[in-house]
Amino acid sequence: MIPGNGVYSVSVEMEDMFSSFPAHRYQGMMNIGTRPTIEQSERRVIEVNLFDFNQDIYGQMLTVHIKKRLRNEEKFAGLDALKEQLAKDKVDALKSF
Repeated sequence: MIPGNGVYSVSVEMEDMFSSFPAHRYQGMMNIGTRPTIEQSERRVIEVNLFDFNQDIYGQMLTVHIKKRLRNEEKFAGLDALKEQLAKDKVDALKSF
């Protein structure tokens, strides 16, 4: 089941494929929607941004736990306005942990 379009605070569990240690848990935020500021498309995508994380994990299995819906998805005047809102979203997301 996929929630409605919007921005969410999330925690993410990621299994270490090369060890028997328990899954690592990270905090982040997730967008579900059509990315209206970036592209003109009806294709719905799910993007997760992990805070303080810088590794290539494409293709790795993740379990995403939604903590709180932060806001609806919206179209911004440009990338700078989107980046400003994402910074505010991060502050709001961190409050939900």
